[in-house]
Amino acid sequence: MKVVCDNTTFYYSKLNETFFIVQEAKEMKGLQQVGTVREYRPQINVKNAMDLIRVQQEQKPIIGRDEELAKFELCLDRLLDADEDTRRQRSPIVMILGEIGMGRTRLLNAFIALALRRSVAVALCSLAIGNVNYAYYVVRTLLAQLIKCASTGREARAKLLREMFDGNAAVLKNIGVLDALLEEDAEMEGAGREVASIGVMKEIVRAVVGQFAQRNAALIFAVDDTHLMDDYSWQCMPLFAENSNTLVLLTNRVLLDQQFTNETAVALIKDPANLVVYCSGLRVYHLASIACQFLNVARIPDSLDHVLRLNSMGIPSWIDLLLREYLYEEVIKNEWSLIFNHTETMVVPAPLDLVEHRSNAPLEQTVDDLISAGLTDFADELRLEAVSPNAELVCYMLIHQTDDLKVPASITSMIQARIDHMKEVDQTVLKSASIIGHYVFREILQHMLHAEIDRVDTY
Repeated sequence: MKVVCDNTTFYYSKLNETFFIVQEAKEMKGLQQVGTVREYRPQINVKNAMDLIRVQQEQKPIIGRDEELAKFELCLDRLLDADEDTRRQRSPIVMILGEIGMGRTRLLNAFIALALRRSVAVALCSLAIGNVNYAYYVVRTLLAQLIKCASTGREARAKLLREMFDGNAAVLKNIGVLDALLEEDAEMEGAGREVASIGVMKEIVRAVVGQFAQRNAALIFAVDDTHLMDDYSWQCMPLFAENSNTLVLLTNRVLLDQQFTNETAVALIKDPANLVVYCSGLRVYHLASIACQFLNVARIPDSLDHVLRLNSMGIPSWIDLLLREYLYEEVIKNEWSLIFNHTETMVVPAPLDLVEHRSNAPLEQTVDDLISAGLTDFADELRLEAVSPNAELVCYMLIHQTDDLKVPASITSMIQARIDHMKEVDQTVLKSASIIGHYVFREILQHMLHAEIDRVDTY
């Protein structure tokens, strides 16, 4: 049985693009202008997270983060430089800070894709709420990827560790502790049940990372959502960046009314040697390209671009949510350009953002067929042929009075949540400005808030 879907279903599924294979265009009995048809074939996908990230960036390049990418490219240049002194000048730790929905993980994946393109080995730990109370969870995850023992049995892992670290006295004297740390079924919940003292754990991390740093030209350790990281792992993070050819990539969620409480995190942010990237909202001229990428179309109408500029605040997740709401409410629709009135369309210069990949292999091939044909790397298979099946698809509005278009309840609640997280004085300024209207003159606002401004200045 073959499972296929149209462009809208593909968008609503929110599944990774590599789980789908674009089908060859054919005439279908009783159907006209079907659009792009994809087969859902999850068994033919990338084998690990690194391949997934690389393919995602190739299929859907990140938009509006050129400055951030340029800064990280400079970090990579120094990390890979042959001169030891130049490598020492690199930013040992790169922290991506941003509010919810700003695209921290997306930017992290773009950084990782740049590193992979330059043959840098990357170990990645993506945290979830369930990992908060596990001591050394991040340390165990990163070391397990280095040693390649994540799915290894206890006896096989013990043998692997003895062989791998033969001659490394710093690791061998604590080999039992390292083995206990790597045991997935023995995750210690709570801060008081750690494997060993923090001093012993730091010694193990330093020795293991040091050995692998000698074997690799460069190493990057990435951790997503570090606001969920345990304190023990935080204390060990600087050790992963001690060698001149290692670098640590971290993302952390920030809220307007909350400060960092972890001492290690505060120290890393304040250290001028580290690079702190603030993931803020996108510029208004990027919103149309983002919308085209989300919808898999070549262009959108000016009216939709206007609505996104007013209601999205430049937050990528809000743009995504707005588009899904408008598709569901039949405010917008994707159609072929042949039946669309071009006079109200804005052409979006983002052809690379619409590229989809399709292999030359026959559609009926199985995984075994692909392997026997020598296509053992799905990421390589995806690069065989690049096509743009949506180059003739456009989005258009089904309503004419966009001024009457209400902000979805989901967006309204998120806006209210952002206001609730603002400082009291900022909330007062915002509420006063909302009384004035869409356009606010500073002098009028200052006059309304004169007493409040004087009170703040006294502190």
